[in-house]
Amino acid sequence: MLAEAATVAPSRTEKGMYDVIEGQHRIVSLKMAIDEGLAPEDLTFPCFVIHGLTDSEQAQLGVEIPRSRTAHTALEKWNQDLRGGRPHQVMVDRVLEEHGLSFSNTPSAIAITCVGSVEKLVSRFDARTGADYLDQTLIVLETAYPHGHLSSVARWSKHLLEVVYDLIVTKSENLDHDRLATKLSLMPAESWVELGRGPRGGGVTAIKDELVKRYNLNLRTKRI
Repeated sequence: MLAEAATVAPSRTEKGMYDVIEGQHRIVSLKMAIDEGLAPEDLTFPCFVIHGLTDSEQAQLGVEIPRSRTAHTALEKWNQDLRGGRPHQVMVDRVLEEHGLSFSNTPSAIAITCVGSVEKLVSRFDARTGADYLDQTLIVLETAYPHGHLSSVARWSKHLLEVVYDLIVTKSENLDHDRLATKLSLMPAESWVELGRGPRGGGVTAIKDELVKRYNLNLRTKRI
């Protein structure tokens, strides 16, 4: 069981007892787990004990503690899961390393910032399959916009990653990865991204529709 420590204060009315200032739900969940035999009766739970507060100060502190929390970013959560050995994170990390890439908050030719989008994509499958599709996606984008290309940063746009990943998954029977990369390369990656923001809007859908149209142009068989 993983949980943040609760904040308590000595009770003024019941000797040896404590009032829970913040963390009531965690304490109740712990008690339910013990009552249902899901946790040992002698389980200890860490608490911050604060002395000398008035009732109003306790109430104010109970409001301020959750309000002052800083939420973990998608990257921080990903790294925590990676350190915890979660299969999807471990497999994706291996793929990124093979490509000389990593997740980062700062975009660059060797850094992908849309960690949340990648996590959603690979989580649609088991860890090995999801990571393999990601590997194929990266190869297509690297072929279209090689390292040193003017679009070597924009190629890692979440919309492009999502579109290419989805085509690889859903059109695997007919999809020629080299042809897909060639059709992508006819426009800068920035232009593909802008297409999703333009008058047609549609984000991923607009990009995908245009890319499929260009891919199928002059193809009589094995259209996607």
